[in-house]
Formats: sequence, structure tokens, C-alpha cells
Amino acid sequence: MNDFNELTSRYVAMWNETKTERRNQYVRELWVEDGIECTKARETRGQTALEARVTASHERNVRDGGCLFRSCNNADGHHGLIKFNWEMFRVSDGVVQSTGFYILLLNDGGKIHTAWLFVDP
Repeated sequence: MNDFNELTSRYVAMWNETKTERRNQYVRELWVEDGIECTKARETRGQTALEARVTASHERNVRDGGCLFRSCNNADGHHGLIKFNWEMFRVSDGVVQSTGFYILLLNDGGKIHTAWLFVDP
């Protein structure tokens, strides 16, 4: 596993984590304090807002939706950018419910500054 896949594995684990404090710890470990996540619908800025965003997604998709996220283990990058594909699958039968990809911009210390989420149609 390359360093990119190691980072993206931790990133995906954050969304699946069942314990609130551990999810929040992932946010603090992975993101800079003023980190940003951009989707087509919204921009989330700062670790506190990111913690709320990750928790809301977890509650909707994992806790209530019976799904988990996984990386496709195809992360690649250069010059502070990483891209990787992900899937969300139903735990009960393994059927993929959603797919997409992320682009992550890292700071010089290797923490995420900005993430752009793309969900496949």
C-alpha cells in the first residue's frame, strides 16, 4: 500500500467510525484547522463544521442506512494533490449504493487543506 492509499484508508475510516469522539479525532488528525470540504451542494469550513458534516453523513449512511464506505485503493497523486475513488455499499448484501471520487489538497505537513467530493450520477 502506498502512502496515498494509507491516507485515503484513514480518510474513509473516519466516515465509517461508530464512536463520535474517534470520528472527531480523525478530523483533527487528518485536516488542518481551517480545512474545507466542497461538494456541489455545499462548502464546509473548519474542523468543528467538518466534525458535524462527517457525523451527519455517518448517521444518515452508516448508522441509519446500513452502509459502509470503502476506498477503491487506487489513490494517486503528486505536488500535494491526491485523487481516489470510493464506494458506499450496503452491509447486508454488499450491493454498491453509490460511487464517486475525491480530490484532496494537502498542506506541506501532509494534512488535508481542501477536499472536493464528486458523486457519480
